[in-house]
Amino acid sequence: VGSLLCEKLSANTTEVSDAFPQAIRPVPIATASVLSGDRLRVEVRSESAVVAADAANAYMDAFLHTRSAPVAFVNAPAVQPNAPVEPRPVRSAILGALIGMVLGLAATGVAHRLAPRPLTAVQRTRAVAPHTVLGELPSVAGTWPLTNASTDRARSLITSILHERSIVRPDARVLQVVAVRRDRPATELCIDIARVLAEKGVNVLILDAAITRPEVHQALGLEGASGLADVLRGEPIESSIVPIGDQLSVMVAGTITGNAMAVLSSRQVESTIATARTTFDQIVVVSPGLASGSASLIVGRLVDATVLVADADDEESQIVEAIDQLELSKAFILGAVFAGEATASRTKAERQ
Repeated sequence: VGSLLCEKLSANTTEVSDAFPQAIRPVPIATASVLSGDRLRVEVRSESAVVAADAANAYMDAFLHTRSAPVAFVNAPAVQPNAPVEPRPVRSAILGALIGMVLGLAATGVAHRLAPRPLTAVQRTRAVAPHTVLGELPSVAGTWPLTNASTDRARSLITSILHERSIVRPDARVLQVVAVRRDRPATELCIDIARVLAEKGVNVLILDAAITRPEVHQALGLEGASGLADVLRGEPIESSIVPIGDQLSVMVAGTITGNAMAVLSSRQVESTIATARTTFDQIVVVSPGLASGSASLIVGRLVDATVLVADADDEESQIVEAIDQLELSKAFILGAVFAGEATASRTKAERQ
């Protein structure tokens, strides 16, 4: 940028700009504007500061030698800047950090607003209607293997489940526990129910039919044990049943190979459950979450009653859809259990 002082500079900006010789006018990147009535400001923009300064000075020099120009002299020649005008890394970094913080806080606020909220008692009752809300499943602190402490916390819930079964389905010997989405609460409840029944002197088998996403072997510390998938491939059922107490045994999911859904769809599943009925008084089956596919619906047709487990993050519409699926598969729904607030806090932390 350079400027000239002129005498009697009465012409407007367009007339002054037209006074510059066309040969050196760096149009369209040069502009000439009148300032304070007698000062002419000349600005040239270029990718190179050197080119811009030289062009501006040439611009003004040519203006001084133009016949139609008023008497004038260079007031301030254009000088190449010592540092680039743009970019300014420090300023850009500070602005970027501030904008990033603002956007991050805004995004966090929106995510918090949109995060699922635990259902109210009214919403829970409405979601499972006309079935019964059996109670709330306390969270299990810490990692697996699952300890007896979890059973103690869930004892009142299990009492409610068994009481409901004695009223509406007293002859039910095979009980399925299935989740809407997340399998862990259903796995914990399945094991807790089996432990309470075993304490009462009932000969119980825990059967992990969630061979697409098995978890019972982790919960009980039975890594590597053979199980249901091995039985369905022809191994003897006796070799896959592991006693873990006086009245309590378990058959884990076993080694999964090939198409798990095709294995579950075979008639051998029905035969395996029928064989287990002859040995055990009660069988508690855990199936994969309904959101993961139709595996639990296949098993649901082979059991006597089903308990649905809804996580605290499950939406009302998801619970309604799960119940509709179970009813369409002709499963007898004993009622629904909801994961407790502590479980909700843990899943929210995992999501974050």
